[in-house]
Amino acid sequence: MKKLLSVFVILLVLLAGGVGAAEVSDAELRQMANEVSRLVGKEEYAEARSTAQHLVERMVQRFGATHIQVATVLNNLAFINAELGDYARAIELYQQALSIVEGALGPEHPFCANILNNLGEVHRQFGHNDEAASLLARALAMREKVLPPGHMDIAASLNNLAIVEAQRGKLVRAAALYERALKTLEAGANPDITAQATTLSNLADIYFHLQQPEKAESMLRRALRMKEEALGPQHPDLFYTLNSLGRLLTERKAWGEAAEMYERALMIVKKSRGDTHPEVAISLNNLGALYRLQGDYARAEQNYETALAILSRVHAPDHVRVITTRLNLGTLYLYERRFKEGEVVLREILATLDQSANTDRHNLFVTLDMLARLYRYTGRDDEAEVLQRRLDRFARIKD
Repeated sequence: MKKLLSVFVILLVLLAGGVGAAEVSDAELRQMANEVSRLVGKEEYAEARSTAQHLVERMVQRFGATHIQVATVLNNLAFINAELGDYARAIELYQQALSIVEGALGPEHPFCANILNNLGEVHRQFGHNDEAASLLARALAMREKVLPPGHMDIAASLNNLAIVEAQRGKLVRAAALYERALKTLEAGANPDITAQATTLSNLADIYFHLQQPEKAESMLRRALRMKEEALGPQHPDLFYTLNSLGRLLTERKAWGEAAEMYERALMIVKKSRGDTHPEVAISLNNLGALYRLQGDYARAEQNYETALAILSRVHAPDHVRVITTRLNLGTLYLYERRFKEGEVVLREILATLDQSANTDRHNLFVTLDMLARLYRYTGRDDEAEVLQRRLDRFARIKD
C-alpha cells in the first residue's frame, strides 16, 4: 500500500516537466492520479481500476506507449488488479511495465527490482511458486546490490521469498529468510512497527509447522498487539495474524477463542475487500476446519463450498488454494463416511496435480496418502499398494 502511494507522488512531480499533446493537460493527469491514489487509500479497488485504466490511456496519449511514466501507471494498475484477485491481468500488466523500464533505464535499475518483486508476488498468489521464487530472488539480489543495509525494500524481498519457500515446503530456509527480514527491519533508520509485526507473524507460522507451537503463539500474540496499537483493531493488516492465531488455537483445542479470531478476520476482510475476494475463502476454510473438528459437518461443508466457489472464480484448478479447499471438502466427506463422494474428490485432485506444471508437493503427498488409506479401509489393498509405492518414492526425494 505505502509503496504504491509513493510511486504516485513521484509521478506527479515528474508530470510538471512533461511535454506532449495539448489535449491532455498536466492538470488532468494530476487529478486522475490523485483520484486513483485516494481510491486505493480507501481500498475502493473496483473504482480505482477504472480510473487507473483511463489514466494509462491518457499517459500513452501524452508520452507514448514506451515512456517510463506509462510504466509507472501500469505498475499501479497491476497492483490494483492483484488486489481485486485478477492475477492473470496483473501479471500481464507487470510484464508490460518491466519491458518498458528495462528498455528505458536498463535491467539493473532499482525500478526493475520493484516490478520483479511485485511480479513474483503475484505469481505466488497465482500458485506459480517456482516462477515466483526465481523472480523474487532476482529482485532481492538487485536490491542488496544497490540499497543500504536496513532498507525496507530488502526486508520486503526477504519476506516475499520466504513465503514462497514455505509454500514449496522448504520451511527451514523460509525461517532463515524471515529472521534476516526481521533483523533488517529492526536495523532500519526508521523502524516500521507494522512491517516488523507482519514478519513476526509470518515467522510464527513457520515455527508452528516446525512443531514449536509455544514459540509460535508467543510471536503471534506479540505481532497482533503491535498491529492493533499501530493500526487499530479493525485494520485489514490484522487479517493474516488473526487467522494464524486462530489456526494455532484450533490446534490446541481452544475452540471458542479460535472462532473469535476467525470471525473477526472474516468481518475485517469482507468490510475491506467485499464478500467474494479470495482472502474471504481463507477465513471460510479455517472456520470449516473448526466446525469439522467440533462435529458440525453441515456448517463445515457450507463454508468449504463457499470458499471453493470464490477461489474457482479467480484461480486455475491446480492453484494451491483451490486444491487445499477441495482436499478439505474431501476430508470432510471421509469423516462423514461418505466414501464414494470422498473418493471422487480425491481422484479428481490427484488427476489435476499429476497434470499440473506447478510444484505442489505437500498437497500431492496428502492426496496420495488419504486415497491410499481410503482404499485400505474399503478393502482395496491392491489399489492402495500402487499408491503406497508412489508415496515411498516421494519420501525419498530430497529438497
